[in-house]
Amino acid sequence: MKKVLCMTVLLGLISCTGQKKEQTVVIENPTQSARPDEAVVLKRAQLRSAADNLVPALVDTAGNYAASQVDDLDGDGKWDELAFVTDLAPAEKVTFKVVWLDPAQYPKFPVRTNVRYGKMTVPGHVEEQASDMHYKDTVYFINTEGYPYQMDGIGWENDKVGFRHYYDGRNCRDYFGKRVSDMVLDTVGLRADGTPGDTYHVWADWGRDILSVSTFGLGGLGGLTDDGRFVRLGRVNADPVDVIDSTGFRLITEGPVRSMFEVDFYGWAVDSATKVNFKEITTIWAGKYNYENKVIAPNLPAGLSLITGLPRNFNDMPLEKLDFGKHVAMTTHDHQSYNKEFVIGLAVLLPDSSVVEIFDTPDADADLAGMWCAKLRLDDKGEASYKAFGAWEHQDTMFRNRDYFRNFIKSEGERMDHPVIVTVE
Repeated sequence: MKKVLCMTVLLGLISCTGQKKEQTVVIENPTQSARPDEAVVLKRAQLRSAADNLVPALVDTAGNYAASQVDDLDGDGKWDELAFVTDLAPAEKVTFKVVWLDPAQYPKFPVRTNVRYGKMTVPGHVEEQASDMHYKDTVYFINTEGYPYQMDGIGWENDKVGFRHYYDGRNCRDYFGKRVSDMVLDTVGLRADGTPGDTYHVWADWGRDILSVSTFGLGGLGGLTDDGRFVRLGRVNADPVDVIDSTGFRLITEGPVRSMFEVDFYGWAVDSATKVNFKEITTIWAGKYNYENKVIAPNLPAGLSLITGLPRNFNDMPLEKLDFGKHVAMTTHDHQSYNKEFVIGLAVLLPDSSVVEIFDTPDADADLAGMWCAKLRLDDKGEASYKAFGAWEHQDTMFRNRDYFRNFIKSEGERMDHPVIVTVE
């Protein structure tokens, strides 16, 4: 069972009692572009709680609930954030009333996000788990008997796309092409006998695993030393020992509009004398073609930088860097699937302030070969955030067109450069 505090929903009005003073939330679109499924977060401190046993929801002027959830992020049993999505027309301003509800009466919204971490606990029986540890001396090899990880690790999805993190020590990030809006990853990566298996490279009604990944994949992480040495965050398939002492997974929240999880790395062996601990928190929102990644590494040693990026191993078309002012995007658009049969657009979109430099790794004979990378500049808290995008022609046929994909990423950059204006009154 997933141990998360999140209320999911049916549309309709529910009466609320015990409200002390009515509060309103105004969301304003500062741009001349439509913004479907705009994601907004309100902190607990921003809202005047009616009572400790009630949770907040939002109702618009027509009496309709905004699709939302309340999330307990730190696991203390109390909600920390109200997360919701709303559609905004160009330059539109929308007003919501805050209502306080009994959790049992919270509306149920269509479920549009999902995290799946399945692990075989006994032969033929895979269980979904909300937390787990992977240890250095417990290395499993893909496609061998007893391999325990469904989808090789953590899978996450929304109504547009799917992704996965290889939790078996490789720590690569991969992309699933989806053709349906349903949540499907609970059943992907399982053989008929109930054991984990490579069932996702076959064309199916839901889609398939399509990306030809290399090294850390789409939005994964690696290291770069000041003397130019690349450091892999993980092992290659044949390595009998992991380069990380232990790796932790924890599901933070899962709900109709967003899902989040964290991965903690303990004892990453950068060299024979240096080990590093750090964390990444991954979020996926409804309606997006991307996931968000937050890196938290306050104790990164001098001389080591974290890098992210995307594979370019199957690219004949030029790589393209797009500048938006406060943000920058690295994009590729080509036949980037296994047999080069599908057109895929990929992008990593970052704050310009978080980028030290953008560079190619060597095509071969390097620990992180075939990648287009951004060297990250962490802030004074040791943090950096970015978004990783996947756009497949069979999810939207318009993604076959390079200009269409470029304009799509430009619109995402504009949204990040000009966030919505949120006023709580």
